Amino acid sequence: MADTEISKLPPLLEAELAAADVLAIVDVSLQETKKIRSDHLVAAAVNALPPGSIEGDAIDWDSATDGSIDGSKIANRSIQKEKLVLKALAVMN
Repeated sequence: MADTEISKLPPLLEAELAAADVLAIVDVSLQETKKIRSDHLVAAAVNALPPGSIEGDAIDWDSATDGSIDGSKIANRSIQKEKLVLKALAVMN
């Protein structure tokens, strides 16, 4: 596999993705290909979102009694998947 181009690797289905799975990513500032865990990439992308990126009514604030917000506290169907993908791509570019 070391000599296989990334574009020729088999796809990993969404249902098969685990938090500890490793992705290849290009660090453009150093012109190097590096690895990152999928959960670390998502966390970094979410943390890099500018204020106001997620509408306040998308969060069930009544359930946030401990002051934290996780996936269970975001109202179902309140954020369009296209917005999440576009925001994550914008952060990476």
